[in-house]
Amino acid sequence: MTRHALALVGAIALVLAEPAASDAPTRVPYQLDDTFQSRFLTNRCGVPVVVHIVGTGTITVFYDRNGTIVREFDMLPTGMTSTYSSPIELGGTGKTFSETVHSPVIFIFPAGTDPGDPAFMIVHGVQRTSGPGSPRNVGREVYEAVVAGVDAEGVPIVDVGEPIVQAGQLDVDPVAEARCELLTDP
Repeated sequence: MTRHALALVGAIALVLAEPAASDAPTRVPYQLDDTFQSRFLTNRCGVPVVVHIVGTGTITVFYDRNGTIVREFDMLPTGMTSTYSSPIELGGTGKTFSETVHSPVIFIFPAGTDPGDPAFMIVHGVQRTSGPGSPRNVGREVYEAVVAGVDAEGVPIVDVGEPIVQAGQLDVDPVAEARCELLTDP
């Protein structure tokens, strides 16, 4: 096990062993509706690729007995739909496809939620698909992260770094290739 994996196991054990919180968890509903050009897929596919992400979910924040945030659970009960398109007006092919992901995310805050405090992000389930009949990324990934701040609702904002643990079918290359095929094949 790597040093990072051992640190994660220790952090998870401490957070989960924490006595019951005096404060009930806080639930914050959120809605995503964002459109952006994917530099990664545009470069990979050789045509402009625009991504439109839509979804609703709930963030649940958990506290220790002192009222400090120790973990967060983000859920997309209706799923998050990502629509990939290559717009003709940008010089693309006019092709489009959509996929829906229901992958929950857990954040662990072993040292608090002040800016600069360490965090971990755990993503599990179906994380990425690439359209009908194409490969999926399914499994569990753990990322090192750093707390960047806290939003107006009191939810930590996290800057996610590199994965430190990966298990499952998690290869980005076949998914990217399949997405490019869906957007470029005649």
